[in-house]
Amino acid sequence: MKRPVLLILLLITITGFSQSHFAIAVGRDSTDHAYSLVQTPDSGFAIVGRSYDPGLSGGDILVTKVNSTLEVEWATVIGGSEYDTGFKIINTLDGGFAAIGKTLSFGSGSYDVILAKLSSSGSIEASRVFGSTGNDEGTSIIQTSYGEFIVTGVIHNISNDDVFVLRLTPMLEVVWQVDIGGSGTDCGLDIIEAADEGFLVTGYTRSFGAGNADLLLIKLSLGGQVQWCNTIGGANDEYGYSVTETSDGQIAVAGYTESFGAGSSDIFVTKLYYGGTITWCKAIGGGSSDIAKSLIETPGRGFALTGYSTSYASGTSDNNGVIVKIDSSGGLDWAKSIGDTAEDYSQSLTRTFDGGYAICGETKSYGINGDYLLAKFDSTGNCCLASEIYPSIANVIPVVTDVTPDTARSFPTLSLPGLTIRGLHVSVTEICTDGIEENSPSAKPEAFTISAYPNPFNGNCRLMIDDLGTGIDAIEIYDVNGRKVEENPPTLRATSLDKGGNGHAPLHKGGQGGSYIWQPAPSLGSGVYLVRATVGEQSTSKRIVYLK
Repeated sequence: MKRPVLLILLLITITGFSQSHFAIAVGRDSTDHAYSLVQTPDSGFAIVGRSYDPGLSGGDILVTKVNSTLEVEWATVIGGSEYDTGFKIINTLDGGFAAIGKTLSFGSGSYDVILAKLSSSGSIEASRVFGSTGNDEGTSIIQTSYGEFIVTGVIHNISNDDVFVLRLTPMLEVVWQVDIGGSGTDCGLDIIEAADEGFLVTGYTRSFGAGNADLLLIKLSLGGQVQWCNTIGGANDEYGYSVTETSDGQIAVAGYTESFGAGSSDIFVTKLYYGGTITWCKAIGGGSSDIAKSLIETPGRGFALTGYSTSYASGTSDNNGVIVKIDSSGGLDWAKSIGDTAEDYSQSLTRTFDGGYAICGETKSYGINGDYLLAKFDSTGNCCLASEIYPSIANVIPVVTDVTPDTARSFPTLSLPGLTIRGLHVSVTEICTDGIEENSPSAKPEAFTISAYPNPFNGNCRLMIDDLGTGIDAIEIYDVNGRKVEENPPTLRATSLDKGGNGHAPLHKGGQGGSYIWQPAPSLGSGVYLVRATVGEQSTSKRIVYLK
């Protein structure tokens, strides 16, 4: 298959700010819910969700860009006369953004899937709407290393709801769509690109499995064929909200369980091999309800999760956000609650360039009338808004079932919606901060730096890391969506790094001192990549541009 070559003429201005930890409320005089965030190449954040203003509509998609000094750079409202919301936002290879969600304002059915492509300044470059005559929604989107977009969610088919996976060209033209399910309701909630260029989808199924609803995990090929499908669960409900491939070649999934654990629902996180053999599975929580909505792998093969909890809510609050860090075996490193005495939620988590974490969600404890919550944690979980908690962790043994779902190919018609697009004033309320310091996160930034030459590059790139002789513990390279594509010392599997095959040399020493050479694997596409170096507890990063 011939793949389009994306020539990215992109010069990155690197903003030298370190945000150790802070919390802000972002919104307007309405009720605003944030569902997804990404860190942007300029060290800011882009957030998507919903803004409800009864004087204008039933609710619109709100995309907000916050810069590295915690000021709103721009905010764009996207929608029509009815209810519209955005569930996921990603960085795109051209320096812009793509967002996916659902719309009641446009389309042929009740709710339809809506996709919007935005520029780096927040203007709409392209948009598409598609769906059935029933309720449909897009829950997750990725851009592949070769520029195409892959979307998942739920689509209504005759008498039941199915998982759909849609593959689009960089110009948002349909390549294929496959619908996957059974006689009940089946829903895709997250999708990632696998190392073999196929895809992994997680969500839930009411068609198969051991209980009322089971966590669903589907592996598809690049062409959209289902290669295997597992359900994971117990006698009650299990949902999968977030999936990632791990650096040792396995899969990790997080969501919630009602079959295991200490409360009515617990955070559910499992690590397993391809094909469904479980390495370990944990239920994490307290005496009430705890849910994980987002999962990422951390250095040392551990994981960070975020979601919300009634078990660890403050005062009279029904919910607080939570962030939990576990080690490579699923043991607790630390856990924090986020919020105050009103309703506060955390929905999405990302690793930041300085080695910390950022979450977004909703706060009613701060701000105007229910605002986006944006909070930054350092690498050890410190945040001025957070309180330490001690959830229980139980080893659990769920039922894993190999299933063969029905699949159907379709070729949906994508319509061009007449979007109402408004820029608007969005205010920032500072909840707390420890300050924003210029330069790298090191106490002596001049003693720990990365330089790259050439940059941009199209063959290989020499990385010079000046650590003043203290020794480099690790070097990691990430794409714009936070997927680790290379590291040294190498722990990723051969399919990701090629291990020197196909004319490719993994990231390796390029001379004396802190000199390394990176030649991207053939599967990697043009775009912005982040190099992160770690020495002890400190890390610093550098953005490089690959023109394939």
